[in-house]
Amino acid sequence: MTSPAVDVPDPLLPAAATALVRGAVPRSRFGITVGKRNARLAVDRALIKRVLREAARHAAPALDAAAGDRQVDVVLRLKAPCPSKTTMPRPQLKKLLRQEADELLAQLAVALRRPAAVAPTADGAP
Repeated sequence: MTSPAVDVPDPLLPAAATALVRGAVPRSRFGITVGKRNARLAVDRALIKRVLREAARHAAPALDAAAGDRQVDVVLRLKAPCPSKTTMPRPQLKKLLRQEADELLAQLAVALRRPAAVAPTADGAP
């Protein structure tokens, strides 16, 4: 026996699981990777992933709307080394990471709203 679709999101389920329970398929999926090379301590890697996951969760509705009927896979990756605790306090690091992630995801949403470029055909006509 299958359970009926749930209209009210369950606060205990993550957003993706709630969307699947309601029958809606999320159009944007997120992957997050933080390597040991850029964040030596597991505590720092977990903090960075948590901040990026939260930014992705907040940006998902805008990306879904901008994507239209396309599915978008987004991978967020830490490229620069994480500063040490003595160089930058963790609250400041969290704030900077969140700002940069929000800016990048907003840029992606704007790029997705632009009409897709038409590839030229063999004779050069679009």
